[in-house]
Amino acid sequence: MALGSLLSATAPIAASELRLIPGERMIWDVQAKGFSVARAELVVGDEQVTSRVETGALASTITSLRHELATTLDRAHLRSRTEHEMLVLDGKTTVIDAVFQDQGFLIAGQPLVTTAGVQTLHSALGLLRDWVAPDAHAGLLPILVGGQLYRLEVAQPTLTELSGTSMYRIDGRIPGLGAVTLWLATTEDHTPVRIELATTDGKLTAELIERTAAP
Repeated sequence: MALGSLLSATAPIAASELRLIPGERMIWDVQAKGFSVARAELVVGDEQVTSRVETGALASTITSLRHELATTLDRAHLRSRTEHEMLVLDGKTTVIDAVFQDQGFLIAGQPLVTTAGVQTLHSALGLLRDWVAPDAHAGLLPILVGGQLYRLEVAQPTLTELSGTSMYRIDGRIPGLGAVTLWLATTEDHTPVRIELATTDGKLTAELIERTAAP
């Protein structure tokens, strides 16, 4: 990981749009220790993005998980308007609804949290896909996940190869959680081809297996 770059990641990443393409649909196979444990799907509309992650039959015999997220986008202001998040873990359901404003965000039933620029997983991905470039500066993104606010710090992207194809590699970390690495295509759409999350509990890898876009 480019530690020096991450140490300088004190400003928000610079992007000009949410690069989430209406009509786009992507599916990733999520693996742990070489075994497929879940499937993740993301669907993009004009103003809404939805995703679903669910463990497969074999993994569910150990831990059953289903995570659904719906984000309403504010493309003009490069952020989300609202999110509806549901997590079902071993039969226990948690639902979180949040509204995003210029000065912070508000979770239903709680006071306003005054942290600017907070993103959902969806809008954060859109910003990263627009920001990535050989000369992109290291930066950070505050992201709301499961009602908790996290800080994603990313280093300057590097050019690499993945399965013989040129890719942008982005090394990042979430303090207190672990390391995040993304591989984005060098084509104009900057498709997220692989995502890795490494924590003290192990590593999860999401490999893109299908992508369709609007004609």
